[in-house]
Amino acid sequence: MKTKRELSRRKPKLFLVTFTVLVMNIVYEVSGDQIITDQPSNPQKEISKFYFEPSGILVVDHQGEKTRIMREP
Repeated sequence: MKTKRELSRRKPKLFLVTFTVLVMNIVYEVSGDQIITDQPSNPQKEISKFYFEPSGILVVDHQGEKTRIMREP
């Protein structure tokens, strides 16, 4: 068991949180609740489900992995 003195010597851990801004040019079409995309730099069609949250954020669900996209203010 650690003493109070040993515990007080512990340094706080710092966490670095980063955000990545990614801009892609893609060709897409919408069919019902699906978006079909094709990225010119890596041509192949991908089909994902999508919906909008009440806050207006677009949620794209590709094979169970959800990505939330919001517009710039």
